[in-house]
Amino acid sequence: MVFDRGSRADYNAWEELGNQGWGWDGLLPYFKKSVDFTAPSVEDAEKFGYTWDESAWGDGPVQASYPSFQWQTVRTSWDAWADMEIPLIKEHALGDAVGRFWVPSSEHPVNRTRSYARYAYYDPIATRPNYHLLVGHKAESLVLSPKNDAEGVLFYQRDSPGEKKKVKAKKEVILAAGAVHTPQVLQLSGIGPKAVLEAANISIKVDAPGVGNNFQDHPQVYLTCNFTTDVWPNPGTLANNATFRAEAQAQYDTNKTGPLTQALNAAFVFLPLNTIHSSPSTFHSQLQAQDPSAYLAPNLSTRVLAGYAAQRRILAKLYNSSDAAVYESPFGGACSRSTLLQKPLSRGHVHINASDPYGEPAVDFRAYTNPLDIEQGIESLKYTRQYLRNAKFASLTPVESAPGPAVKDEDTAALEAYVRLTAGPTSFHASGTTAMMPQELGGVVGSDLKVYGVGKVSVVDAGIMPLIPSTHLSATVYAMAEKVR
Repeated sequence: MVFDRGSRADYNAWEELGNQGWGWDGLLPYFKKSVDFTAPSVEDAEKFGYTWDESAWGDGPVQASYPSFQWQTVRTSWDAWADMEIPLIKEHALGDAVGRFWVPSSEHPVNRTRSYARYAYYDPIATRPNYHLLVGHKAESLVLSPKNDAEGVLFYQRDSPGEKKKVKAKKEVILAAGAVHTPQVLQLSGIGPKAVLEAANISIKVDAPGVGNNFQDHPQVYLTCNFTTDVWPNPGTLANNATFRAEAQAQYDTNKTGPLTQALNAAFVFLPLNTIHSSPSTFHSQLQAQDPSAYLAPNLSTRVLAGYAAQRRILAKLYNSSDAAVYESPFGGACSRSTLLQKPLSRGHVHINASDPYGEPAVDFRAYTNPLDIEQGIESLKYTRQYLRNAKFASLTPVESAPGPAVKDEDTAALEAYVRLTAGPTSFHASGTTAMMPQELGGVVGSDLKVYGVGKVSVVDAGIMPLIPSTHLSATVYAMAEKVR
């Protein structure tokens, strides 16, 4: 529900990979077209310090708004970031998403419920006679002609997977099954890496080595702590105090106010490498010295390797830029912090399971397989600790429990062990598995989103992102869909 956008540099990187029209300037009109932003009340803006710029937004179908509630500790957190000289960005959604800023949620400003594709796009046209939504069904594979043109889709009812049905396509098939299941559909259709298809005994229609590879997400490392200064109420009060919880529920049910209007965090910092890393020059030297393929999965095609090398050249520039974030830290009032790696070097894959190709695909995040991602995780922890020690934040007397005070900043081995043991591979931002890049770079779709090697098939989901942007993905996916519809 966090409805933010990446920085200008994030999307210009896509264009640099050969996708004309997919840079910031090409996407901004569609960001605006997809969203209807409701500004907070004057009272809420003054009380919480919300900032925004109306010119960043439009009057589209997805609703975005700020909650009418923030925990008291959010203000303390905000002041601590300011004390660390992290710049305030009035409106991140105009392409300057590096610093500290407020982010709206995809939340209806009146009824305080989630605004998403069903209500925004489906419901207004649900009665069209030529539009049919089959719930409880799953697409299995494409039906291809001898010339590899899509003629339809093979699908089945979820509780009756043995009964296959076919729907014909007059114009084209558009896949939007997400970065995990779109590559599965393509691979089951015979479109994918040759070795993967052969292992699953799938007849090869197109040897497309990029399908399912280039898998990216935002892995995260957690720092756990608690406030010993009593600030009431706080997020823990909502979870642990039944009386307060009942009062909050009554507020929400009666007039749509109170803590339950806060879906997720609204306050964020996104920071560049040069801010959070204790020795950025050393990091850059290590990056340049790496063999680009050394930490990738084995037996990747030369095309996929070439595409990754092109990505790394761009990432090297982004790591050295103050206009691109590598570190995200949301803060919603609790002491504990998650730090999300925004520009991972590691790459995973999504492949059909050779022993059960029609079951769920085999997903390997391969998070932190590149040691420089581990290093970024360590530096993120150390930087977050600096924040906890800031005088403004220290007024809440935070006490760290993990990694814990026994693990010192200079004990790199212990911090690395903590990252390896506790880091999460995902922020539920799966992307990259049907990458929009030139075919010779392992791309799966072109800038027109049509799948290479087959006719009448397009992909429109987060899988087409060649490089994951430094943002939550929903607003970007809506903009991509608006751009091609």
